[in-house]
Amino acid sequence: MNGVRPPDRTSWNRDLARWSMKAGIEPKVSPKSARKTVESWMLKAGIPEIEIYSRQGHDPVTSLKHYQSLSFTDYEMRDINKRLTEWGILK
Repeated sequence: MNGVRPPDRTSWNRDLARWSMKAGIEPKVSPKSARKTVESWMLKAGIPEIEIYSRQGHDPVTSLKHYQSLSFTDYEMRDINKRLTEWGILK
């Protein structure tokens, strides 16, 4: 894959804190918020739920409760599929 890879954990935490401060967001955006976003993208992109659960360490009930009812526009889904493909998550 030649796409942009997600940042490592240390950089990500530092960037989220910096961006939150710059945007005036209190409390700061957490890595959990970003993780939940990527999980919802994976679900809507058609990645099997069991793969999402195993990647994130969730049980099926927890994941269904958080992500099943989310909706995205066609434009958002194109971007989601592009990002997941670049990251090697969606093939």
